[in-house]
Amino acid sequence: MLLELIQQLESGQRMSVAKSFGYTLTHNTIKILPIVLVWTIIWFILLVIQALLSKSKKREKESFSAENAAKTLAGYQSFSLSKAFFKALEKGVRMIVFLILPAIAWENLSFWQSVKKGIAVFKSNLAAFVTGFTLTGLATAIIFLPPAILFYISGEAEITYPDWVWVATIIYIAFAWSYSIYLEQMFTAELYLWNYKWEKAVAKAQQEGRPIPSINEVPRPSILDDVHELVEKSSVVN
Repeated sequence: MLLELIQQLESGQRMSVAKSFGYTLTHNTIKILPIVLVWTIIWFILLVIQALLSKSKKREKESFSAENAAKTLAGYQSFSLSKAFFKALEKGVRMIVFLILPAIAWENLSFWQSVKKGIAVFKSNLAAFVTGFTLTGLATAIIFLPPAILFYISGEAEITYPDWVWVATIIYIAFAWSYSIYLEQMFTAELYLWNYKWEKAVAKAQQEGRPIPSINEVPRPSILDDVHELVEKSSVVN
């Protein structure tokens, strides 16, 4: 739905949540399902490997409480290189999936075509992808800093907070996770849009017999500006 809204914006159309929901439901859902299935399988395999490699330690069974629920939702746990590696791997897989989805939403490609296009965009813009991966990770760390500080103080200083504090923390964590995913989606959408703009510049250069420009020679688009990058594509697709 977010990608459909971006397409409306970049096509100079009036943004409509109802229209984006309807088009996603009737046109994109079938194409998205295989991607969701593959993503789920990969995620499950990573979780199994992570569980097998983790050291088995006897832990006291934690009682259910609002504090423990908040810690679980936030993924708050002791740091280790293996956990950090798998978290980064999961994030990388998720962002690659987010690179595949614009091919479905904006170009109406099939499942396999979308996968190939998304992987191609990833390979062609590896440096930009790593930059976005790092920046969105840093933003996520900043967003989750307040609950992390709260968890640390609660554990180290052994301060007991009332349940309403943890309920408010759970609500904050829900919005924090949503916003972190939103940042990843927006970055990958903009990266895909940049690649699409570069492809148009390459086609135009070939037609005019000029040297093919590199992607860095093409101005990077912004979803928030007034330039409609998908006007031509919208007229063809819709």
